[in-house]
Amino acid sequence: MVKHLSRLHFYMDDSGTRNPDKKQGTTATHRRDWFALGGILVREEDEEEARTLHSAFCNRWNLLHPLHSAEIRNRSLNYAWLDKLDEAKCR
Repeated sequence: MVKHLSRLHFYMDDSGTRNPDKKQGTTATHRRDWFALGGILVREEDEEEARTLHSAFCNRWNLLHPLHSAEIRNRSLNYAWLDKLDEAKCR
């Protein structure tokens, strides 16, 4: 019996400083001395649904800019409005 294998789409992004300091005991001025890669795997047959869900999420929050984790976490630049967000609206 031949088993069909799904093709996977891998979407990745990086986060953190571009120049982490490898010396122990030192700290970057912005206090974030790390670099990381993360991502998500989407089965090819789920690609359309994933794009639909992403679009619905962006429409719900009126997001017109890329989802940059640093801006989101720091509530800065295109995501400064997160600081003024009512928690009840998030549910």
